[in-house]
Amino acid sequence: MPWLPSASILLLLGVIQPAAAQVFELDRTDEPPSASQQQPRDPLGRDTPRDAITSFIRAVERDDFVSAARYLEVTEAQRRHTEELARDLKALMDRYFSQALTTVSDSPSGVVNDGLPAERERAGPLTIGERKIDIELLRVNDPRAGPIWLISSDTLALVPSLHDAIAESWIERSMPESLVSRKLFGLSLAHWLVFVLSLIVPLLLLALISGICIVAARGIIRDPEHERALNTWYVGIRWPAVASLALFIDSGARAAIDFPPCLCASRAVALCDRARVVRAAAAGTVVRPCARDHEG
Repeated sequence: MPWLPSASILLLLGVIQPAAAQVFELDRTDEPPSASQQQPRDPLGRDTPRDAITSFIRAVERDDFVSAARYLEVTEAQRRHTEELARDLKALMDRYFSQALTTVSDSPSGVVNDGLPAERERAGPLTIGERKIDIELLRVNDPRAGPIWLISSDTLALVPSLHDAIAESWIERSMPESLVSRKLFGLSLAHWLVFVLSLIVPLLLLALISGICIVAARGIIRDPEHERALNTWYVGIRWPAVASLALFIDSGARAAIDFPPCLCASRAVALCDRARVVRAAAAGTVVRPCARDHEG
């Protein structure tokens, strides 16, 4: 029957076509979602623990406490004191936050193997004397933004007592209020002045002492060959030794007067932004900085 081959071919095509369609459909479902299908990022920058902390710091730094409150999980009792809590927490972080912000988790899921529940994350700690207090973040589900990270109310509950326990440093007691109240990169002008003086004064004094010592040594040594060796040694070692000793003295002096870390939270945010931009440029991609200025 001549129609049998044609019928067989049509039957075969009828079986192959649906199967092929299923294969192609399967391939399409395996494709990653396009950028438009992916969940949009939180416009306030609370997608990751690092973004939440750095965005909070930026908001307080520009005195935008309406925005700063959006990074805090406040209870009803705490809500009336949100501005004070935000300001005091930022002051504590500037002074005692001991973790590099670039090492805080930048993953939306946080650190998964830190022994904490999946919805909780630790940052810090705040190192106050012998005490170490973690800043705890909590992942919550926002009706509009989806999963976001907030500084937990448990951490905020500790802020008043921690801030009240801070004694005024020697700089804050001794320097004019006009220098103490004005800030640059999170440090008061009084602190910057002391920092510069604690470097320059030892450097100048040590340079003067080393000059006096070499003059005295030259007066004692009579052998020209020994004098040339002394001069060679002096030229090679003087400034490295002076600089090293000046830094050592500066470090000890700042510790003695309870000087806050030079890499305060505000400055660390700027460095964090810069590090991410550099990594993005190296990878040939555009990456959002650690923290952005958001409109309240």
